[in-house]
Amino acid sequence: MSKPDNIDQPKWEQVLRSLAQGNEVSEDRFKELTAEERAYISEINNQQKLKEAVADLEAIDLSADWHAMGGRLEEESGSKRLVPLLSKWVRYAAAVLLPLAVALGIYTYLPDHKKQAPTVESQPNMPSKDVTLILGDGSKVALKQRQSIKNPDGTQIHTDAENALVYQANEHNAGTAVFNTLIIPRGKTYKLILDDLTEIWLNADSRIRYRANFAGTATRDVYLEKGEAYFQVAPNTGKPFIVHSGQMNVQVLGTAFNMHTYSGSILTTLVEGKVKIASSSSGKQLILSPGQQSGFDKNTGSLTKQDVDVFPSVAWKDGMIVFANQTMGDLMEQLARIYDYEIEFKDQGLKQLHYTGRADRAESLQNILGIIEETSALKFTIKDRTVIVDKP
Repeated sequence: MSKPDNIDQPKWEQVLRSLAQGNEVSEDRFKELTAEERAYISEINNQQKLKEAVADLEAIDLSADWHAMGGRLEEESGSKRLVPLLSKWVRYAAAVLLPLAVALGIYTYLPDHKKQAPTVESQPNMPSKDVTLILGDGSKVALKQRQSIKNPDGTQIHTDAENALVYQANEHNAGTAVFNTLIIPRGKTYKLILDDLTEIWLNADSRIRYRANFAGTATRDVYLEKGEAYFQVAPNTGKPFIVHSGQMNVQVLGTAFNMHTYSGSILTTLVEGKVKIASSSSGKQLILSPGQQSGFDKNTGSLTKQDVDVFPSVAWKDGMIVFANQTMGDLMEQLARIYDYEIEFKDQGLKQLHYTGRADRAESLQNILGIIEETSALKFTIKDRTVIVDKP
């Protein structure tokens, strides 16, 4: 007999069961979960393992299994604090998919001695950097919580308590083509809600330009000029949504996808719906289905696509950092953006080392580097706002 969906169950378990039963879960209900819980459920959902996860919940005694596992981990680590890189993820994965979690090698990440933090020679406080909005007349606004802004075309804009910039639809401004630009500095993320209710999550060190009002336009055009963004596009069959990034365009009607432009290739990962990728320089096109990723080479203009696990590409918007067999060069570049540090490799060959793991974005950089030290042949030293990567 299935356990009832009631208040005795954790909120994440109630949401998991609702999704497995085919029920819709409101955004407000998702917001009640932690970033780790949302990321965990997203990964299970993307892998279409919801029913299997619920079946495992029925088969195990959650409390007994988790406490038993927690005891074993504490004995091996010699500390009550689990390894930060996996501790919060393991709490949920172990409870729902305990055999799978152990099979994936959780124990291999546990040191047999107390974890050592990276050497810190000096470390000034992180400089304060504001998310900046550039209005249609060129004026700049440093964004704060609960702030009201009026665009030169009359469009009303406000910020909420959850780091989101929200545009209010205004049919009276249909003939005015006013563009705004949103700039996200290193060390921060932000959310943008356009007047058509399209939601855009922007990662650190990103810049996006867009029309302040889509009323009266034939298409909904935005320009990802730099960085990374996750798009949840509001459906409108009569008005395609087009994302421009350099010489590449992504056209959709209503869908969810991620665009990563930091490297020499623009990676577009489709979560749901369908998108058309086009090169404006070569005229090449391809169609993506859910679970596929396209690569656009900025230098050659070539387009490729492949089937992928979408979770590593989209986990950042739910507060997770995921390294999936990533080179140390790319990994450190990602951490530099997230925490606003510079990186110095003493040996360039170290950039080619590969690493797999995940962390909560709320973890300190020192904790994450400490874990990487424990599980790789590397040593990190923090001097001022530079991380020096070297051999032990």
